[in-house]
This record gives sequence, structure tokens and C-alpha cells, in this order.
Amino acid sequence: MNNRQYLKALVFALVLCSGAWAAPAADLTAYKEIQTLFAKGALELAKSKSEAFKTQYPESTQTGSVENLLGLIFVLNKEPKDAVPHFERALELGANAPNFKHYVLYNLATAQYQIEDFEDSQETLDKIRPELLDANNRIKFLHLKSQLLTKRGDFAKSAREILTNAPPSKAKPDAPDLKDSFDTILDLALTKIEDLAVLENLYADFPSQPRSEHILLELTRRAVTSQNAAKAHHYLKLLSLDYPKTASYQLALEAARSVQEAGPVNTMAIGVLLPLKGRFSKFGQRSLEGIQQALGIFNEEEPDSKITLYIEDSGEEPEQAIAGLNRLVYEHHVISIIGPLLAKGIDQVSRRAQELRIPILTLARYTGTEANEFAIHAGFTMKAQAQEMAKYAIQQLKLTRFAILASRDKTGEESAKFFWDAVEALDGEIVGYETYTPGETDFRQPVDKLSGLFYPEARQRELDELAKAREENQIKKRTRKTEKFFGLPPIVDYQAVFIPDEPKVTGQILPTFAYRDVDGVNFLGTAAWNSPELFLRAQQYANRAIFSDVFHSDPKSKLAGRFIEKFTATFEHEPTALEAVAYDATKVLEYLLNQGLANRTELLDKLKDLQDFNGVTGKFSYNDGQLVRTPQFLVIQNGVITEATR
Repeated sequence: MNNRQYLKALVFALVLCSGAWAAPAADLTAYKEIQTLFAKGALELAKSKSEAFKTQYPESTQTGSVENLLGLIFVLNKEPKDAVPHFERALELGANAPNFKHYVLYNLATAQYQIEDFEDSQETLDKIRPELLDANNRIKFLHLKSQLLTKRGDFAKSAREILTNAPPSKAKPDAPDLKDSFDTILDLALTKIEDLAVLENLYADFPSQPRSEHILLELTRRAVTSQNAAKAHHYLKLLSLDYPKTASYQLALEAARSVQEAGPVNTMAIGVLLPLKGRFSKFGQRSLEGIQQALGIFNEEEPDSKITLYIEDSGEEPEQAIAGLNRLVYEHHVISIIGPLLAKGIDQVSRRAQELRIPILTLARYTGTEANEFAIHAGFTMKAQAQEMAKYAIQQLKLTRFAILASRDKTGEESAKFFWDAVEALDGEIVGYETYTPGETDFRQPVDKLSGLFYPEARQRELDELAKAREENQIKKRTRKTEKFFGLPPIVDYQAVFIPDEPKVTGQILPTFAYRDVDGVNFLGTAAWNSPELFLRAQQYANRAIFSDVFHSDPKSKLAGRFIEKFTATFEHEPTALEAVAYDATKVLEYLLNQGLANRTELLDKLKDLQDFNGVTGKFSYNDGQLVRTPQFLVIQNGVITEATR
């Protein structure tokens, strides 16, 4: 079902819930017009018409439905915090319509869940009588209930709820907003159940339920992790008998293989798992060059590291990366792996590393959602970048009020969330948050929304004053000289804007602020801005743009300077942070392996004990699954990237 069909389904639900209400012809006609706009996806116009409806028909019995529509518009625009008061007003106005009430309660619980107000979401959900919802909304109700139980840490109850009440795996609710299937929620809940006995009891209670294959897969993985071959093969046999054609059986079969086939370990062999073909091959190749430089592979003057590299292409899909990881373990018996680089599938690859009990140093910008002691994040993650930028802006630049402008994709949404959380933790304030569609080239609308220019009707008094000034000065034609008598000035109540996007996109956004007369604000970004491309695209509008990274081409440390010199001589181009991070990850492994470690467990323990390792990206230490370092803060000055003052 596409978005247009989904919006129509929502409208149909609204009609079912509110159609019994009597209404004068005029306001009913106006309300149906709003419904039509909503169904067509004209959300901004539907929102404007809804606000006008409330003013024009304050006593209408359809006002509750209009408030509910407004809430849905904010939810669809990924602004759930603004949706909550509209749903609450809809409940107040439609309290005597049971079906409508429970439908709106579900919408309210969804918005509360999306803003991570889990306690209120649960309280709202408890008020719903699911039998009063239509079949599709009952499925959505169960979906939200299961998600909420998982978020609140009641993993076993979430699993039981799905195993008992969820529709078959092939039955999907007619709603594209349900990103996670019941199977996905169930898998997450099962992985979070720490007590093995609880997991075993769960299978005993649901031995023949269609989704019990997921329990058996998790039990197989637990047996593999504890190196219990007998248990692993017991669960595998149950899967082969009851679920032989399922993906769970194939995954369990691969996992169980590790307890008998992992074989010996070459304690001086390192695996490399990077994208070496396809769209991301240039990034994989650059990381590989950093690894090769660390071991002096192309420099005969460097001492022999005694380490052998085995290289596998991770491809672009998780299945390819896992296959490469398996080959590094089963065929080459490496003691550790550097990679993967791509964020896609990072949880699956990390989970496989844990099953095989092999430490991996990931270079991805994302940490994944699952805690895993065998996956150590060696790169400068988006979470760390957002947190460090918030800290620098508040503590060093003394800024307190921020706006966020981000793409509606994983990078934008997660970076925005990390930055928002960090700002609020440091007593700062986010006063504006707008998003744009990936691939957008015209950013006037989100910039205008941040700056009080998108809804001129909300500033009617100022418009009237401008009209009066034009009349007094006899100005009839709009020109560059008379523009101040026509256009509203922006309302800039933020001191800085955080824009977590690539230079290609940011280079179009920054001039838009100037075009809309938004001056004097700071632009904050990510390590992606550490490139001449941003200034080439944005020109003077990129000056004073601030971002952080762990490596800079004009380093202060002698170690980094020597690295740049030798790397450039070897590969005939200067290294970036990508090569530097891979170089440091390799140097850490070289340092530890030369201490004569016996197995992978000893290496993992040594990695966890790592403190103040002196690398080309600065000193770094292990902390909670990451190699943590103090970043450099950089600023663009007259087209040149230099270190920012602290």
C-alpha cells in the first residue's frame, strides 16, 4: 500500500468513527474538503484549511474530527510532539462517540510513543477497548502495544503478546508507517531476554505456534555463544523437523556450524571486511589504503609486522558481509576483523561476530541498536559527532538556542535525535526542527518554517503595518529598493542551526538562509563537512561553518604529520579521516598481537583494557564498546579549513 492509499484508509477510518454526527451543511462540506486534501497528501493545505475551519465554525460538531486530522498531519510530518495537544482536544470534543474516542486514543498513544513518552503512551493505550476498533486498527493497536512493552523492558510479555495475538507473518496491516514487522519486534524482544530459563519456558508454552521458529533460532544462538554444541544441535533438530523451509532454520544452521567448524586461530592474521566493488568501493579502497599503510605493506623500509592480511569484499547487503565474515573465520582463521564500513546491516554482522566469538573493529558511522561486546566501534560515530558538537557549541561558543534542519532519512533523523538529546542534557534548547525529503534541491520552505516566514497569515498585524506604510509612502511597485515595505523580516530566535548532511546538500542550504535574510547564525555540521567541496558549493556562505572530526590535514602532532607524509608518498594523495581511522584500528591490533596473545578472548580482553593509545587521530581509549577520542573542532575561514578556537 502506498502513501496515497494509506491516507485514504485513514480518511475512511475517520468517516467510520465520526460519520454518525449531525452537522450543518456548510461545515460538513468544509470538513469533507479537508478530508479530500488529506487523502491526496496535500498536508500543508489541509492543515491551513483545518485552522481556518476552527475559526469559522467554532461550534461545529466536526471540530473534534478536524483536531484529530491536524494531529495526524503532524504525525505524518514527523512532528509528533505537536500532534499530542490536537489529539487531546479531539478527545475532549468527541467524548460521547465511543468508536471515535478509541481511534483517537490510539493516535494519541502513537504520538506519545514517537516522542518517547512511554509512560503516558502506556496509560493512553490502557484506555483503549480494541474490540471497538476496526480490524486494521486492531492490528496497529497490537503492534504499538508490543513495541511499547519492548521499549519499557518487558521483553517476555512483548513476545507473549505477539505469539498469542499477532496475525500470521504474511498478513500486514494497511499502513506504511509500521516500519517494524511483528517478526522484527519479536526478534528484538527475544534477544533482550537475559534469563535463558524464561526463553526456554516461552518455547514450552508455544511449541507449535507459527512464530516459535524465532524462539528456537534465539535458543540456538545462545547455545552457540556459550559454546554448547549439544544444545545448539538439539534446537537445530527441532527447527529442521517443524520449520525446515524457513529463514530461521537457515540462520540457525549457519550459527550452529560455528561451534564445530571455527577451527584453529592464526594469532597473527587480521581479516579486512570492506566494500571493494560497487557504489561504495571508493570508500572501502581508501580505508584499505589506511590499513595497508599501517602495516607498511608497500614500504620496504618499514619493519616486517609479521601480520598477514586476508581481505574480503563486504558488498552492499548484510548477507554478503556475513558471508565474507564467515570466510575470514572458517577459511582463514583470522584472530580479528577490521570492518565493516557500511551502516547497513551493522546489527546482523555484529551479531554474527558474537556468535563466532571474534572481535571486530567496525568503521561504520553507526553503532547499531544491539549491545555486543565483540563489536568495537573504532570510527567517529554520528552519535559521538552530534554529542561533541552540542557540547562545544554550549560550553565553548556559549550558545543556548538551536534549530535543526535535517533530511528525512536514517542519517538525518538519528543525528537530529542525538543532537537534540545532547543539547537538552546540557540545558540548551531546541527552538525549531524542520526536515526535507532526500534529494530535495529547493530549501526555501524548511528555512521559511524555521524563520517565521512560511505562515504569513500568523503575522497579520505586521502585514497590515506594511500595507499602511506603503500607503503612507505611496509605494505601489515592489522593487529591490521597496522590498522592505512588502516582505516580512525573518524571526530568528535561534543562535545556530545543526545541519547533518553532505556538502552537496549543505552547499545548497546555506545560501538559502542568506537569501531569506537570515543573518548572524552559526552553522554546525558533521565530519562530512571536512572537505573543500562545501566551500566550492556554498562559497562565502560556508564561512564560519563549524564541524568536528578526528583528523585534519594540518595536524599539530608529529605522529599525524609523519603519517600524512608517508601515506602521500605511498599512494600519491593525502589521507582523510577515513584512512586515518582505519590506520589507527590496524595499529592497535598490531600492537596487541605482538604481545603474543593465544586466542580471540585474550585479544578482546586486551582491547577492553586499552587506555590512552597514541594514534594519528589523537589519544583514544576503550569505553563501553567504542574507541573514544577527543575530536578536533574545525571552521571554514575564507575557504580554508582551520582548527576552531576553544
